[in-house]
Amino acid sequence: MKKGLAKVTGISILWLVVLGTTGYAQPSFLQRLQKATGAQATEPKVEARLEAVPKGPPGTVRFSLTLKLAPGEYTYSMNPDFGGSTRIQISKLTGLEPMGEDFRPDRPPKAVFEPLLKRTLEKFYDRVTWSRLYRVKPAEADQDLAVAGRVEFQVCDEGSCRQFAKDFVATASLKSLFPQGLNRPSAPAGEPGRDRTTATATPVFDYQVTPTRTVAGRKIREHVTWRFRLEPPDAGPGQRVTLQITARLDDRWHIFAQTQDPANYGNPTVIVIDQLVGLKPLQQAFTPSKKPEIKQTFDGKAQQIHHGEVTWTRQFEVLPTAGPGRYGVSGKVAYQVCDPRTCQTGQVSFALGVVKQNASEKGEGETSPPPSRSASTNTSESGPSARFDLSQIKVKSPATSQKRLAMVLATAFFAGFLLNFMPCVLPVIGLKIMAFIQQSGQSRLRSFLLNLWFSAGLIFVFLVLATLAVSPRVTLGWGEQFSSATFNIILTAVVFVFALSFLDIWEIPIPGLSGSSKAVQLAEREGYTGAFFKGILTTILATPCSGPMLGPALTWAVSQPPHVTYAAFTSVGLGMASPYLVVGLFPRLLAFLPKPGPWMETFKQIMGFVLLGTVVFLLSFLDIPYVVPTVAFLIGLWAACWWVGRTSPTASSEQKLRAWVGACVFAAFVGWVSYGWLYGVMAKRYEEAIAREMITRTPPTVSKGEIRWQPFSRRRLERLLADGKTVFIDFTADW
Repeated sequence: MKKGLAKVTGISILWLVVLGTTGYAQPSFLQRLQKATGAQATEPKVEARLEAVPKGPPGTVRFSLTLKLAPGEYTYSMNPDFGGSTRIQISKLTGLEPMGEDFRPDRPPKAVFEPLLKRTLEKFYDRVTWSRLYRVKPAEADQDLAVAGRVEFQVCDEGSCRQFAKDFVATASLKSLFPQGLNRPSAPAGEPGRDRTTATATPVFDYQVTPTRTVAGRKIREHVTWRFRLEPPDAGPGQRVTLQITARLDDRWHIFAQTQDPANYGNPTVIVIDQLVGLKPLQQAFTPSKKPEIKQTFDGKAQQIHHGEVTWTRQFEVLPTAGPGRYGVSGKVAYQVCDPRTCQTGQVSFALGVVKQNASEKGEGETSPPPSRSASTNTSESGPSARFDLSQIKVKSPATSQKRLAMVLATAFFAGFLLNFMPCVLPVIGLKIMAFIQQSGQSRLRSFLLNLWFSAGLIFVFLVLATLAVSPRVTLGWGEQFSSATFNIILTAVVFVFALSFLDIWEIPIPGLSGSSKAVQLAEREGYTGAFFKGILTTILATPCSGPMLGPALTWAVSQPPHVTYAAFTSVGLGMASPYLVVGLFPRLLAFLPKPGPWMETFKQIMGFVLLGTVVFLLSFLDIPYVVPTVAFLIGLWAACWWVGRTSPTASSEQKLRAWVGACVFAAFVGWVSYGWLYGVMAKRYEEAIAREMITRTPPTVSKGEIRWQPFSRRRLERLLADGKTVFIDFTADW
């Protein structure tokens, strides 16, 4: 018994020793339990205060918010990419207005990789102070100042995290902040629409700003802070002053140099001087504080970038007409910043010293090199800055020369001629050849007029397309009408009933398009109306095909003034109509064709089968759920045409009208059933088939460096944009 008790006691002591030695490696169960229940948890302290900025412009106040944590605890930065980041919301300002800068911490956060979240998070340990600059409002310079708001943050340790939301208020009197008195403050630096030369304004020669952008209703600060300085602020006539523009970048982010080539996947930094007051430039360009780094892209292109902090400087001389401190400069900066995953473009305005919004000084509109690259590389805006006035950048754009216009029109003419040999047009060209044979025994004038009307139908469609191209409310590309299911169904039905006519199912009651089975009626003269509509049908059928040189010619044409666009489209139409106009002028060119005779009946029926092949071609443009309903509708049209065709040509007008009404009603009923009930059935089957395919499909293999495609979702797109991510969307067209 004693031996057993001694054995148990020894094991217990050994277990306690092991437990004590391992206690340094990880918290004990009791410690973890105490932390989980909050027994050892301490409340974080939040302190808010206002203080004057002695070295800043008059009336500048710094608001500071400090979080004090227990030893070993940490909180997250204000990086909006992480959902648990710290958020500071200002609900009330008394006597103050922000100077454009967002909250900034007193030190950089510590980047820690979290294996559970598989991402790097930014943390502040023990304590952190966020600050922001404000300026005393001119109209409220005689009252106390106050900043109130709410801060939401997390406090974490090794075992858990706690969420806090604390209100804060910081107040101060003007006398305590500015014992020597306060000059009436100037307008916010860089704010457009303010005259900074009034006698009551104090010029600002040094300030900084962090641009922000609004994404999905949220304000997100950019990853660069700009500082603008004009030193010294009290130089006299003939003395030199230096404009310094500093970009301070977040970790892992870079900005492109002024000499960056936009063709190498990066926009250069462009600095534009809007106006100079009392100054003249001594240098033609801005000089960077350090040489740019050279970075190679995946395909070997060189990029010129800056990390950390870079300052661009330019020297000016104070004019004799300017008094001490009575000078200034304003302008804009367009830039692009990137990290290894994404890029952001932005613009920021600046105004230093004495400037006027509508001043017209010498040197206005100067651009830092390279000016030729700045016109098309920076278009987005960020924060409250003014719109980037690209008119200040002089880019020479040569006018459209007559030689180039003539060359494009000649190209369009030849492209239109080649359209006659595209497979889309061949069925109707066969009908036109038959019309040529019919014209062989007619007068030369009538033959020319028929071909002229046919050509007019061709050109008419091109003029309609030109009108749509120049219309600001319509964006219609070549062949884009075939993306419309309604257009495809109507055109398919028209071609189908034409085919039935040539197969002697019925006769089309249009002059020149008779499909009678009688050989004598085949020799009837083609009417002008029939020729015109044949030309229209020929052009419409040609639009799915894009012949050689047609795309470049029309693409250039739609970007030109309206008269040039109309000229280009007309040239295409003339090119397509040119063979028929030539044949109309010189009928002997068709002397090799056989004379009209019974063989034309066989040729006509062959062309009917060719048109049925065109119907199959047009069905390929339809979405899959529309195919079966359209085939059913065509069968209904077949029955309707048969109904009309079985009516005797010698029947009375009442009998013919009754046949037409009955056929139209039957075709309409079949169409209603086909595109109502039957379409719903086919659409449901198609969606179910797609769902089964998505479930059983094996995910595609993605090689190293390749992007894995994801299904499009508007909600996911908005979420990615809100996170500041760059999204590449692949747009396609099913036509």
